[in-house]
Amino acid sequence: MAAMRRQHCDEEDSSALKATGKIVEMSRRGGWLSTAFSALAVGLSCFSVYVSTLQGPKLEVYVPPTIHYGRDADSQVFAIPVTIANSGARSAAVFSLELQVQNVNTNATGSQ
Repeated sequence: MAAMRRQHCDEEDSSALKATGKIVEMSRRGGWLSTAFSALAVGLSCFSVYVSTLQGPKLEVYVPPTIHYGRDADSQVFAIPVTIANSGARSAAVFSLELQVQNVNTNATGSQ
């Protein structure tokens, strides 16, 4: 009777070992796929961190082709609409602008 129990346990153990072996073999085949997806996820995360926090400000200035001219009591007024856009990840501040004027006849330049 004890011999039959031992043989029955051995059969159960061998079937469990076979099932475990199949599971391990299947996971070995899919291991490279999960590694590739993990590497892709890490790469995309690094790119996202660079774009969202490490990239500096990129200020772009847009000047339309129109200039408004007017006269005030004893002075002349030029109004030049300027749009400044930031397409970078960090914010930036513009504290001053410099206007440089060029005479098209003499090529002389002056700044204010």
